[in-house]
Amino acid sequence: MHRRVKQSSINAPWASGNYFDFPVQSPVFRALPGQQLKYTFMFIKIMYFVQFVSDQDKALDFYTKLGFEKRVDYPGPEGRFLTLGYQGQDVEIMLWKGAAMPGASKDLNLGSIFIESVDLRKDFEVLRSKGVKFLQPEPEDYAFGVRIAALDPDGNRIELRQRK
Repeated sequence: MHRRVKQSSINAPWASGNYFDFPVQSPVFRALPGQQLKYTFMFIKIMYFVQFVSDQDKALDFYTKLGFEKRVDYPGPEGRFLTLGYQGQDVEIMLWKGAAMPGASKDLNLGSIFIESVDLRKDFEVLRSKGVKFLQPEPEDYAFGVRIAALDPDGNRIELRQRK
């Protein structure tokens, strides 16, 4: 069953008076009987976020030390498409060869990844024994728990946290 909807009757920022046919309860438009249809976003989850790296194999080795597993490794036409994720979680990191802003200073440290631990001090010792470099000598207590920052082979900052 479809409903013909005049776009100006839809609570949406782009309403312009055009007509569209939508299923009565589509993911795009929702309404209870007798109510005006309201636009809802079709987005359902984060799929990937990009971590720019100079060497995908070195980055893959580093991130697997942090517990990530390789999900996709495909030699695509624009370059190697390489993703990682944690078991049981949908969101993935895409390790993309290149720079976020070519020529930008490495001091900018664009984009951090925050990873949660249940025992950060123990994880810190394991990672340090595997050669992971940290910005601080030891994890520190702060208002919300325990924290420390690591660096991947390209100097991308990885924030490690344990909540209280």
